[in-house]
Amino acid sequence: MRRVVIFSLVLLATIYFAANYAVYYDCTPDYRTSLLISNLSDEKAYFRVTVFDSSGQRLWRETYNKPPYSSVFIDLSQVIKRSESSWGLVLVQCDELLHITVLYWEEEGTLLNSNHVIEPLNFSQDAKYYWYAVGYVNSENSQPALILANPNDKSIDVAVWIYDEAGQLVKDLEGELDPFSAVYVNLVKYVQQGSGVVDIRSTLPILVAVEHYDDGMLWNINNIVDWYTTTSW
Repeated sequence: MRRVVIFSLVLLATIYFAANYAVYYDCTPDYRTSLLISNLSDEKAYFRVTVFDSSGQRLWRETYNKPPYSSVFIDLSQVIKRSESSWGLVLVQCDELLHITVLYWEEEGTLLNSNHVIEPLNFSQDAKYYWYAVGYVNSENSQPALILANPNDKSIDVAVWIYDEAGQLVKDLEGELDPFSAVYVNLVKYVQQGSGVVDIRSTLPILVAVEHYDDGMLWNINNIVDWYTTTSW
């Protein structure tokens, strides 16, 4: 009994002081996402995996205890109910070093691409705003879209500026993201063809996922958690 109590206290302390790894997933009817989470430390890793739908509602949670350099494979389509809102944020909390391989699949089993998340969310004490950037190329074979996910337990303000290749502002968007929720931004709606950059500002660290489509079919997804600068104003 004493061992159980000690284990529980250690586990709670680990999760409380954990770093947060944020991953985008898509388990809508046409797609599946799976995760390979690996412990890269010399100590046991206690970590918690939580999946939210696009509105920020928790769909599933599980806690793992993995020896050094071991891995766990999670097929998210097997642990959550799939629906049109089954996309958004996966939050992995751990105080050890993790490597997360994300695999994106079509429903019939074709692998679209894999992505690697190796850094937790980075907070800055002096930051009022965090700034992210995404370059885009909207061409015949590549139509881009963005997903902005809030991995924080409080609402945040987000602003988006879409610029064309000449640096002209095409569209500006702003709004509030509820805790653990995600929003979809279809760049094709604002830029029919051409290239440029999207500048993104948020009041706390966020996850930015970049999707590319070809004739309406998804073929590539990337996760961005690195901000390029912060400002105190």
